[in-house]
Amino acid sequence: MPVRFACPHCRQKLSVSSRKAGREANCPRCHKLLTIPAAPPEVERPRPQIPDAQPAANNTAQPETAPVSEPEAAAPTESAAASFEDPPHLDYGGPEDFELVFDTSDDEAVAAPAPSHPDLIAVPRLVLYLQGGLLAVVALVSFVLGLMAGGAFSGGTAQSAPRALTLEGTINYASGNRNLPDHGAVVAVIPESGLRPQRKAPVSGLRPDDATPDENHHGIAVLRELGGGYARTDDHGRFQVRVPGRGKYLVLVISSARQVHSLDDIQTADLLKLGPFFDNAAGLLGRQQYRLTSEIVRNDRQLNVVFE
Repeated sequence: MPVRFACPHCRQKLSVSSRKAGREANCPRCHKLLTIPAAPPEVERPRPQIPDAQPAANNTAQPETAPVSEPEAAAPTESAAASFEDPPHLDYGGPEDFELVFDTSDDEAVAAPAPSHPDLIAVPRLVLYLQGGLLAVVALVSFVLGLMAGGAFSGGTAQSAPRALTLEGTINYASGNRNLPDHGAVVAVIPESGLRPQRKAPVSGLRPDDATPDENHHGIAVLRELGGGYARTDDHGRFQVRVPGRGKYLVLVISSARQVHSLDDIQTADLLKLGPFFDNAAGLLGRQQYRLTSEIVRNDRQLNVVFE
Protein backbone atom coordinates (compact mmCIF):
# COMPACT_ATOMS: atom_id res chain seq x y z
CA MET A 1 0.00 0.00 0.00
CA PRO A 2 1.27 3.57 -0.53
CA VAL A 3 2.86 5.67 2.17
CA ARG A 4 1.29 9.10 2.55
CA PHE A 5 3.27 11.74 4.35
CA ALA A 6 4.12 15.44 4.25
CA CYS A 7 7.47 16.89 3.20
CA PRO A 8 9.27 18.07 6.37
CA HIS A 9 10.53 21.15 4.47
CA CYS A 10 7.59 22.53 2.49
CA ARG A 11 4.68 20.46 3.95
CA GLN A 12 3.64 19.20 0.55
CA LYS A 13 1.59 16.02 0.78
CA LEU A 14 3.34 13.15 -1.00
CA SER A 15 2.67 9.54 -1.77
CA VAL A 16 5.00 6.66 -2.56
CA SER A 17 5.03 2.91 -2.39
CA SER A 18 5.56 1.44 1.07
CA ARG A 19 8.49 -0.54 -0.29
CA LYS A 20 10.41 2.76 -0.46
CA ALA A 21 10.17 3.32 3.30
CA GLY A 22 13.48 4.35 4.78
CA ARG A 23 14.86 5.44 1.43
CA GLU A 24 15.95 8.99 0.55
CA ALA A 25 14.37 11.01 -2.24
CA ASN A 26 14.00 14.59 -3.45
CA CYS A 27 10.75 16.42 -2.84
CA PRO A 28 9.13 17.19 -6.24
CA ARG A 29 8.11 20.61 -4.94
CA CYS A 30 11.00 22.09 -2.95
CA HIS A 31 13.60 19.62 -4.33
CA LYS A 32 15.09 19.06 -0.90
CA LEU A 33 16.32 15.72 0.30
CA LEU A 34 14.00 13.81 2.63
CA THR A 35 13.67 10.34 4.14
CA ILE A 36 10.53 8.37 3.38
CA PRO A 37 8.88 7.36 6.65
CA ALA A 38 7.67 3.86 7.35
CA ALA A 39 4.05 3.02 6.70
CA PRO A 40 1.85 3.01 9.81
CA PRO A 41 1.07 -0.55 11.06
CA GLU A 42 -2.22 -1.98 9.89
CA VAL A 43 -4.79 -2.78 12.52
CA GLU A 44 -6.05 -6.37 12.19
CA ARG A 45 -9.76 -6.55 11.88
CA PRO A 46 -11.49 -9.24 14.05
CA ARG A 47 -12.82 -12.15 12.03
CA PRO A 48 -16.49 -13.04 12.59
CA GLN A 49 -16.93 -16.22 14.69
CA ILE A 50 -19.20 -18.96 13.33
CA PRO A 51 -21.35 -20.48 16.08
CA ASP A 52 -21.16 -24.25 16.62
CA ALA A 53 -23.78 -26.34 14.89
CA GLN A 54 -26.88 -27.02 16.99
CA PRO A 55 -27.37 -30.70 18.08
CA ALA A 56 -29.99 -32.68 16.27
CA ALA A 57 -33.51 -32.51 17.52
CA ASN A 58 -33.64 -36.21 18.26
CA ASN A 59 -30.63 -35.95 20.54
CA THR A 60 -29.15 -38.88 18.77
CA ALA A 61 -25.64 -39.31 19.90
CA GLN A 62 -23.21 -39.01 17.19
CA PRO A 63 -20.17 -41.08 17.32
CA GLU A 64 -17.20 -39.14 18.39
CA THR A 65 -14.70 -38.93 15.73
CA ALA A 66 -11.22 -37.71 16.05
CA PRO A 67 -10.89 -34.24 14.86
CA VAL A 68 -9.17 -33.99 11.69
CA SER A 69 -6.44 -31.43 11.94
CA GLU A 70 -6.30 -28.97 9.19
CA PRO A 71 -3.11 -29.02 7.35
CA GLU A 72 -0.84 -26.32 8.61
CA ALA A 73 -0.08 -23.58 6.20
CA ALA A 74 3.17 -24.31 4.67
CA ALA A 75 5.81 -21.77 5.40
CA PRO A 76 6.67 -19.78 2.39
CA THR A 77 9.76 -20.93 0.77
CA GLU A 78 12.72 -18.64 0.40
CA SER A 79 12.02 -18.24 -3.26
CA ALA A 80 8.43 -17.20 -2.57
CA ALA A 81 9.51 -14.74 0.11
CA ALA A 82 12.01 -13.31 -2.23
CA SER A 83 9.27 -12.58 -4.76
CA PHE A 84 7.62 -10.12 -2.32
CA GLU A 85 10.78 -8.29 -1.49
CA ASP A 86 13.10 -6.31 -3.63
CA PRO A 87 15.59 -8.57 -5.32
CA PRO A 88 18.80 -8.37 -3.30
CA HIS A 89 20.91 -8.00 -6.40
CA LEU A 90 19.17 -4.75 -7.52
CA ASP A 91 20.84 -1.48 -6.53
CA TYR A 92 18.43 1.39 -6.13
CA GLY A 93 21.21 3.94 -5.84
CA GLY A 94 20.50 7.42 -4.59
CA PRO A 95 17.37 9.50 -4.58
CA GLU A 96 17.39 9.92 -8.35
CA ASP A 97 16.24 6.32 -9.08
CA PHE A 98 12.60 7.15 -8.35
CA GLU A 99 10.54 10.25 -7.65
CA LEU A 100 7.74 11.05 -5.31
CA VAL A 101 4.27 12.03 -6.45
CA PHE A 102 1.79 14.47 -5.00
CA ASP A 103 -0.85 13.01 -2.76
CA THR A 104 -4.28 13.88 -4.21
CA SER A 105 -6.28 11.51 -2.10
CA ASP A 106 -8.36 14.32 -0.52
CA ASP A 107 -9.85 17.59 -1.70
CA GLU A 108 -7.84 19.83 0.60
CA ALA A 109 -5.94 22.56 -1.14
CA VAL A 110 -2.24 22.10 -1.26
CA ALA A 111 -0.72 24.45 1.21
CA ALA A 112 1.94 26.87 0.05
CA PRO A 113 5.42 25.91 1.12
CA ALA A 114 6.35 27.26 4.50
CA PRO A 115 9.39 29.50 4.61
CA SER A 116 12.55 27.65 5.40
CA HIS A 117 13.76 30.47 7.67
CA PRO A 118 11.48 31.84 10.40
CA ASP A 119 12.91 35.39 10.12
CA LEU A 120 12.10 35.78 6.42
CA ILE A 121 8.94 37.63 5.38
CA ALA A 122 7.37 37.07 1.99
CA VAL A 123 6.62 40.37 0.20
CA PRO A 124 4.73 40.52 -3.10
CA ARG A 125 6.78 41.62 -6.05
CA LEU A 126 4.30 44.38 -6.89
CA VAL A 127 4.92 45.98 -3.49
CA LEU A 128 8.67 46.00 -4.17
CA TYR A 129 8.10 47.67 -7.54
CA LEU A 130 5.88 50.33 -5.96
CA GLN A 131 8.43 51.04 -3.24
CA GLY A 132 11.22 51.31 -5.80
CA GLY A 133 9.18 53.73 -7.89
CA LEU A 134 8.32 55.84 -4.85
CA LEU A 135 11.99 56.05 -3.85
CA ALA A 136 12.91 57.11 -7.38
CA VAL A 137 10.29 59.89 -7.34
CA VAL A 138 11.46 61.13 -3.93
CA ALA A 139 15.08 61.14 -5.11
CA LEU A 140 14.18 63.10 -8.25
CA VAL A 141 12.16 65.69 -6.33
CA SER A 142 14.98 66.08 -3.79
CA PHE A 143 17.49 66.55 -6.61
CA VAL A 144 15.38 69.25 -8.29
CA LEU A 145 14.79 71.06 -5.00
CA GLY A 146 18.52 70.90 -4.27
CA LEU A 147 19.32 72.47 -7.64
CA MET A 148 16.76 75.22 -7.08
CA ALA A 149 18.01 75.94 -3.57
CA GLY A 150 21.64 75.89 -4.70
CA GLY A 151 20.86 78.28 -7.54
CA ALA A 152 19.02 80.62 -5.21
CA PHE A 153 21.86 80.63 -2.68
CA SER A 154 24.55 81.03 -5.30
CA GLY A 155 22.59 83.78 -7.04
CA GLY A 156 22.04 85.58 -3.78
CA THR A 157 25.71 85.28 -2.90
CA ALA A 158 26.78 86.57 -6.29
CA GLN A 159 24.45 89.56 -6.05
CA SER A 160 25.39 90.45 -2.48
CA ALA A 161 29.13 90.06 -3.03
CA PRO A 162 30.67 93.51 -3.54
CA ARG A 163 32.35 94.26 -6.85
CA ALA A 164 34.99 96.95 -7.00
CA LEU A 165 33.98 99.90 -9.16
CA THR A 166 36.00 102.62 -10.84
CA LEU A 167 35.41 106.32 -10.56
CA GLU A 168 37.46 108.15 -13.21
CA GLY A 169 37.45 111.32 -15.27
CA THR A 170 39.31 114.60 -15.82
CA ILE A 171 39.91 117.73 -13.72
CA ASN A 172 40.44 120.95 -15.74
CA TYR A 173 40.43 124.68 -15.13
CA ALA A 174 39.23 127.40 -17.46
CA SER A 175 41.83 129.64 -19.04
CA GLY A 176 40.26 132.05 -21.47
CA ASN A 177 38.39 130.07 -24.07
CA ARG A 178 40.24 126.87 -23.26
CA ASN A 179 40.17 124.25 -20.52
CA LEU A 180 43.58 123.22 -19.32
CA PRO A 181 44.48 120.10 -17.32
CA ASP A 182 44.57 120.72 -13.60
CA HIS A 183 47.73 118.75 -12.89
CA GLY A 184 48.12 117.60 -9.26
CA ALA A 185 44.48 118.17 -8.30
CA VAL A 186 43.22 116.05 -5.38
CA VAL A 187 40.32 113.57 -5.60
CA ALA A 188 39.20 112.01 -2.31
CA VAL A 189 36.24 109.61 -2.16
CA ILE A 190 34.57 108.91 1.21
CA PRO A 191 31.59 106.53 1.75
CA GLU A 192 28.47 108.08 3.27
CA SER A 193 27.68 105.20 5.59
CA GLY A 194 26.69 107.36 8.56
CA LEU A 195 29.28 105.64 10.77
CA ARG A 196 31.95 107.56 12.59
CA PRO A 197 35.47 106.28 11.83
CA GLN A 198 37.66 105.21 14.73
CA ARG A 199 40.56 107.35 13.47
CA LYS A 200 40.98 110.31 11.15
CA ALA A 201 43.24 110.66 8.17
CA PRO A 202 46.11 113.17 8.57
CA VAL A 203 45.98 115.85 5.89
CA SER A 204 49.73 116.28 5.70
CA GLY A 205 50.80 114.95 2.30
CA LEU A 206 47.24 114.87 0.93
CA ARG A 207 46.98 118.59 0.02
CA PRO A 208 47.43 119.76 -3.58
CA ASP A 209 50.59 121.73 -2.81
CA ASP A 210 52.21 118.68 -1.10
CA ALA A 211 54.37 116.22 -2.94
CA THR A 212 52.48 113.30 -4.41
CA PRO A 213 52.22 110.71 -1.61
CA ASP A 214 53.06 107.05 -2.12
CA GLU A 215 50.60 104.20 -1.79
CA ASN A 216 51.62 103.53 1.82
CA HIS A 217 50.74 106.99 3.05
CA HIS A 218 48.94 106.84 6.37
CA GLY A 219 46.12 109.16 5.28
CA ILE A 220 45.45 107.11 2.13
CA ALA A 221 45.39 103.90 4.20
CA VAL A 222 42.76 105.39 6.52
CA LEU A 223 40.55 106.41 3.59
CA ARG A 224 40.81 102.91 2.13
CA GLU A 225 39.92 101.36 5.47
CA LEU A 226 36.78 103.48 5.45
CA GLY A 227 35.88 102.12 2.01
CA GLY A 228 36.99 105.11 0.00
CA GLY A 229 40.03 106.16 -2.01
CA TYR A 230 42.46 108.90 -2.98
CA ALA A 231 44.08 110.00 -6.24
CA ARG A 232 46.05 112.82 -7.87
CA THR A 233 45.52 113.92 -11.46
CA ASP A 234 48.29 113.32 -14.00
CA ASP A 235 49.73 115.76 -16.55
CA HIS A 236 46.57 115.42 -18.64
CA GLY A 237 44.29 116.05 -15.69
CA ARG A 238 43.06 112.45 -15.60
CA PHE A 239 42.43 110.50 -12.41
CA GLN A 240 41.14 107.10 -11.38
CA VAL A 241 39.86 105.93 -7.97
CA ARG A 242 38.78 102.41 -7.06
CA VAL A 243 35.91 101.98 -4.61
CA PRO A 244 34.95 98.61 -3.05
CA GLY A 245 31.36 98.52 -4.29
CA ARG A 246 28.10 100.29 -4.94
CA GLY A 247 26.95 103.00 -2.63
CA LYS A 248 26.68 106.67 -1.86
CA TYR A 249 29.97 108.57 -1.64
CA LEU A 250 31.23 112.03 -0.82
CA VAL A 251 33.52 113.11 -3.67
CA LEU A 252 35.95 115.91 -2.79
CA VAL A 253 37.88 117.53 -5.66
CA ILE A 254 40.52 120.18 -4.73
CA SER A 255 42.04 122.22 -7.55
CA SER A 256 45.76 122.64 -7.78
CA ALA A 257 45.62 125.59 -10.19
CA ARG A 258 42.76 127.70 -8.89
CA GLN A 259 42.32 129.41 -5.51
CA VAL A 260 39.32 130.91 -3.79
CA HIS A 261 38.89 134.65 -3.77
CA SER A 262 38.00 134.70 -0.08
CA LEU A 263 37.90 132.24 2.81
CA ASP A 264 34.21 132.99 2.97
CA ASP A 265 33.87 130.87 -0.12
CA ILE A 266 34.57 127.81 2.05
CA GLN A 267 31.24 126.54 3.32
CA THR A 268 30.97 125.72 7.00
CA ALA A 269 28.61 122.84 6.18
CA ASP A 270 31.35 121.30 4.04
CA LEU A 271 33.85 121.51 6.87
CA LEU A 272 31.34 119.72 9.12
CA LYS A 273 30.96 116.95 6.57
CA LEU A 274 34.71 116.48 6.21
CA GLY A 275 35.54 116.92 9.90
CA PRO A 276 34.81 113.26 10.96
CA PHE A 277 37.27 111.92 8.38
CA PHE A 278 40.24 114.33 8.44
CA ASP A 279 42.18 115.66 11.40
CA ASN A 280 42.20 119.21 9.88
CA ALA A 281 39.51 119.68 7.24
CA ALA A 282 40.18 123.45 6.92
CA GLY A 283 43.90 122.80 6.50
CA LEU A 284 43.11 120.22 3.76
CA LEU A 285 41.16 122.77 1.72
CA GLY A 286 43.47 125.73 2.41
CA ARG A 287 42.80 128.53 -0.05
CA GLN A 288 42.23 126.25 -3.03
CA GLN A 289 39.01 126.03 -4.92
CA TYR A 290 37.17 122.77 -4.22
CA ARG A 291 34.01 120.93 -5.06
CA LEU A 292 32.23 118.62 -2.60
CA THR A 293 29.33 116.56 -3.97
CA SER A 294 27.37 113.46 -3.00
CA GLU A 295 27.46 110.83 -5.75
CA ILE A 296 25.56 107.54 -6.06
CA VAL A 297 27.81 104.94 -7.65
CA ARG A 298 26.10 101.85 -9.06
CA ASN A 299 28.55 101.05 -11.85
CA ASP A 300 31.81 102.41 -13.17
CA ARG A 301 31.39 106.15 -13.16
CA GLN A 302 32.77 108.99 -15.28
CA LEU A 303 33.25 112.35 -13.52
CA ASN A 304 34.55 115.51 -15.13
CA VAL A 305 35.11 118.81 -13.25
CA VAL A 306 36.08 122.25 -14.57
CA PHE A 307 37.16 125.04 -12.18
CA GLU A 308 36.54 128.62 -13.27
